[in-house]
Amino acid sequence: ALVERLGSKANDALVGVLGSLEFASREALYRLIGALPGEVDVRLINLLLEGLDDPMDTIASAATDALKRIGGRSAMAPLYRACGREGTVGEHAAEALAEIAQRQAALRPGGDHDELMLLIGGSWPQTGASARNLCRVVGRLGLVAFVPPLVSMLGSNDVGVRVAAALALGNIVGDHEGVSALCFSLADEDPQVRAAACRSLGQLRAAES
Repeated sequence: ALVERLGSKANDALVGVLGSLEFASREALYRLIGALPGEVDVRLINLLLEGLDDPMDTIASAATDALKRIGGRSAMAPLYRACGREGTVGEHAAEALAEIAQRQAALRPGGDHDELMLLIGGSWPQTGASARNLCRVVGRLGLVAFVPPLVSMLGSNDVGVRVAAALALGNIVGDHEGVSALCFSLADEDPQVRAAACRSLGQLRAAES
């Protein structure tokens, strides 16, 4: 709360402690940086980007949470890489990437997600943390353009990816092929996938299901 009230003064003060930062204080500093209002010094942003690679999950997660609030275009690629980490770091990175992608799209005349699509590329991962967390990102954005790759992920041999893809499709409203794919997933061999498909079909209120 103090950092939010101080604004630019807090920004200068936090830059001032970078040279004497103690190892044990990184998580606290990351969270203070995340509370800064307005434009944030690039040195503080760079510190958060370095924090994404920290081996300690609590510290790396603090960096992702701060970037979720204040990160911009420069944070998108590092966060996308962090989506490949297992556990809370990858999940928090996905939330942060989705938030920043929404902010960046709001700045563009057509509100498109060209930067995110460029990051993902034409070949989406099909297994592991990267695939699961990518589903979280695109599901939160809720764009119909993401339906075909999500449908493809419903065929992954990774149960976690199939669950994540099914849940993501439930957040994309409109008439699209995902509804039919979710109906097929009601017969998936894994009960978690079947449950996720049921939930998403309910969210979409798909009469054909």
